[in-house]
Amino acid sequence: MGQEYLIDSNVIIDYTSERIPSKGSDFVEEIFEQQFLISVIVEIEVLGFGDIPRKMAALEEFLEMACVIPLDEKITKRTIDLRRKYKKLKLGDAIIAATAFDMILCS
Repeated sequence: MGQEYLIDSNVIIDYTSERIPSKGSDFVEEIFEQQFLISVIVEIEVLGFGDIPRKMAALEEFLEMACVIPLDEKITKRTIDLRRKYKKLKLGDAIIAATAFDMILCS
């Protein structure tokens, strides 16, 4: 299996809004052509944002291509540890970071 990438909400939002420079966009497209990973919190953030209803169907279809990593006990405990250690870390970012740690440890 090749390199795996855990994609953040901002990447998906900026990519679908065409706000990423062409060189970066090319790299993101390469990742999206493979199976890419997202935390369940990314799915919630992207689809819960919902400020542009006409884009929701496209975003839902796009996210169906992702492998969604659920929130499990291990990720929950690591999220709690991160939040205790880094008081200013937002909950969503802590969950994504904990998910990334979990991916690294499972490799």
